[in-house]
Amino acid sequence: MKQTLSIVLVVIGLTLSGCATSSDHEALIRKVDALEKRVAELESAKKATKEANTLRDTALRGCLAEAEEVYNAYIELNGKKGADGYYSAPMYIYDEARKRKLDKIEECKLLYPSK
Repeated sequence: MKQTLSIVLVVIGLTLSGCATSSDHEALIRKVDALEKRVAELESAKKATKEANTLRDTALRGCLAEAEEVYNAYIELNGKKGADGYYSAPMYIYDEARKRKLDKIEECKLLYPSK
């Protein structure tokens, strides 16, 4: 009976006093604070990356539009405008315009690489 009473008193004592010391609580609080700070840093980095990707995509779209303009400008410069408003030119003019457009697209890929 004394043993049972002793065990019950020890269990009650541990339950009321808690198993962790105050320094353990402080360490846990510091770890939680550090984790919260790290999460905030990661969220900030993610937001910055997203903004950079948006700017890159916008610049790439603009560059690709310039490539189309290079093609059209070359055809307009070296072709003849018909009555219907369309340009006609020999095939080598279209080939050269296509080459210049592809060169500009490659330049765009180098300037604004996808990640």
